[in-house]
Amino acid sequence: MKEESPLPAAESSTSDTNILSTTHTNTTTTTTVNAATTTSAGAIVKPYACNECEQSFCRPHNLKSHQATHSSIRPYKCGTCNKNFRRLHDLKRHEKLHTGEKPYVCDHCSRSFSRLDALNRHQR
Repeated sequence: MKEESPLPAAESSTSDTNILSTTHTNTTTTTTVNAATTTSAGAIVKPYACNECEQSFCRPHNLKSHQATHSSIRPYKCGTCNKNFRRLHDLKRHEKLHTGEKPYVCDHCSRSFSRLDALNRHQR
């Protein structure tokens, strides 16, 4: 269960920043969301629901991207190992395995990671 607590409004009139906290793991994630998708109390509205599972989204393009995960069609092919992917994002993430690209560097120990989520997990 996620709780939301809004921060002061961002300087841009098109977005607000909210901190999402997971109470059972004591983790905090900062997320920028479109102002039109929040209520006056700061709650995030997710009107775009997947008809295959329980997921819902703030924006229609996020729902469309998610729906590809339920499809058997895999139009994106790795040029190195010929593995196929449902989404271009997944192919690009996979390709970093072949190139050895690790653009995310820990400020404390200089260890590098190919994915931001791995760096964040390391820094906890």
